[in-house]
Amino acid sequence: NGSDSVFSSLRNFTVKPVKKPVSLISPNAKTNNRPVFLWKAVPGATRYYLLIYQTNNGRFPIRSIVTPNTAGCGNGSGNCQYIAPVPLSDGLYMFKVRAYESGGWGPYSDFMSFTVNQ
Repeated sequence: NGSDSVFSSLRNFTVKPVKKPVSLISPNAKTNNRPVFLWKAVPGATRYYLLIYQTNNGRFPIRSIVTPNTAGCGNGSGNCQYIAPVPLSDGLYMFKVRAYESGGWGPYSDFMSFTVNQ
């Protein structure tokens, strides 16, 4: 009927910022069988999860959790790097990375493609 009603009691809530995906740098072209994976550091990240996908067989030959100190970006700035711990066979691959910050895992980056060609 167009009349106002009584407000409910006040409630507190917290809005958490939306986590952004990791920005990948390389490899994005032909590389050797022990590629170096580079991405931009995420301030406040305590670890990264790296997935490497081999397109011709649908497998993930490398799944690694990497700390910022191990990746050379412990200060939360600059670039992080990870060298493939095992040689990759020739073929087309894709990789993606996500960061763990306070409150949980952020979203994965988009995949970046590269080719191993010895």
